[in-house]
Amino acid sequence: MANQKLNRQEMNVLYSEFKKINLVEFIEKETGKKLKKSHDRYSCICPMPFHKDSQPSFNVYKDNSGYFGDCWIYHCFGCGSGGTIIDFCMNYKSLEYPSEAILYLIEKLGMKNLYEIAVRAIKDAKIDIDIKKKLDSEHFLASKRCFRLLKKYNNKKAKEWVYDAYRKMNIMLSKEDLSGIEKVSNKAVKLYNNFT
Repeated sequence: MANQKLNRQEMNVLYSEFKKINLVEFIEKETGKKLKKSHDRYSCICPMPFHKDSQPSFNVYKDNSGYFGDCWIYHCFGCGSGGTIIDFCMNYKSLEYPSEAILYLIEKLGMKNLYEIAVRAIKDAKIDIDIKKKLDSEHFLASKRCFRLLKKYNNKKAKEWVYDAYRKMNIMLSKEDLSGIEKVSNKAVKLYNNFT
């Protein structure tokens, strides 16, 4: 099971567990600041280390509108930071990636049962991003090579070849065919050196 992608049920488990966390209690424990209740909101002086606040501009509330799906969110009117518990951890702890915040929360809150699911989700996301970056890079390189070919040989035959290459590359890009795009790119280099 470790090599399989997360299914929708596992993703829902992650989301529902993080949505359950009372952000007011979490922030009070994490920062040592007491949030004051006013109607359906809680407020305090902003706890963000990068914001020197003198008035309570930091608000926390449970969003029941459905946009965040019945989730605790925060917003500071002074520094502009806001979002979910994951965003709070990223800003407060100066974490660069949401994955770091997720793993921090799992560790901090003792949610060991979610650790494997979270790690798999992070690895799957990284693999998808790496493939996309490679495709985009190779597509860009192939396009540049085709453009160079057109600049050197500005004739009907070169234009037809490049038009056909672009059409094929767009299809390959939609199918995530990295090797096909690499072949077009290499062919453009060969033709640049000896177009007949």
